[in-house]
Amino acid sequence: MVLEEYRRQADPYLNPVAAYFVRTHPNTMTWLAFVFAVLAGLTFVASNFLGEYSTAALLPAAVLIFLNGIFDALDGKVARLAKRESRRGDFLDHVLDRYADFFIIGGITVSPFCDPWIGVLAILGVIFASYMGTQAQAVGIRRDYSGLLGRADRLVLLILLPLVQLALESARLIPQSHHFPVRAGGMTINLSVIEILMIWFAIAGNTTALQRARASWKELGRREGRAEPPAVPDAAREPAPATIEETEEQLDRGRLDLAEATARLRDARLAIERDMRGLREKEIRLRKLETRIQRRQTEARRK
Repeated sequence: MVLEEYRRQADPYLNPVAAYFVRTHPNTMTWLAFVFAVLAGLTFVASNFLGEYSTAALLPAAVLIFLNGIFDALDGKVARLAKRESRRGDFLDHVLDRYADFFIIGGITVSPFCDPWIGVLAILGVIFASYMGTQAQAVGIRRDYSGLLGRADRLVLLILLPLVQLALESARLIPQSHHFPVRAGGMTINLSVIEILMIWFAIAGNTTALQRARASWKELGRREGRAEPPAVPDAAREPAPATIEETEEQLDRGRLDLAEATARLRDARLAIERDMRGLREKEIRLRKLETRIQRRQTEARRK
């Protein structure tokens, strides 16, 4: 996953846009992103009925996917600026993102640019990669964004590759059938640029799903291997404090306002200081024990 690492670098460009929409409810931004995804998928489907002009549908489809990505990136930032962050909003965002993925890639699957079976494998890869990331969070591990294929990468590729297909066909480097011969293992296969992208989604998506599943499985095993503390009645049980990593992740995604982030970091610092005091006390006891042992060894040698 490449683009997820550069999320912060996009903030100087996205924050002014988010400030413009600060009076808009964040859930409205989420729904708008979803509507653009549905329209993009329908545009790919409509290319079936345009005959020799089917390639003309690629430009509006790319623009609609771009708008989907922009509004999907803005909803969390608008929520943070307007102090309207909520778990319901986060839940709605994740649900509609999965439907958006389905509509976009599903539209490509039934378009003349992609073999249906390749499209189905791409859908499985994308959906399961996202599912494994959120399932890690559901079982008590922080949300997993690792792997070969993240959503930001998918959206950029879904914007660029249709435009590449359009440019190559416009330059008549690819025939109007949208496909060109590709040699692989002594065989010649006819593929389109978009079809190659779907093959990548199928491979990288399913690989990412397996990577995230393996990481979650190992983490759960590590946690379950620890000695569990005595059971505490529900009434006396306090919620576990958020980790520094979780706080940083939620702040980057615009799910956390600065006041709450500051409070969490203050609690984390206090917890670290308590741990350090405990370690110093243990170190002092250890040194005292070492001194006692050395003294007894000396007395034993004298005898």
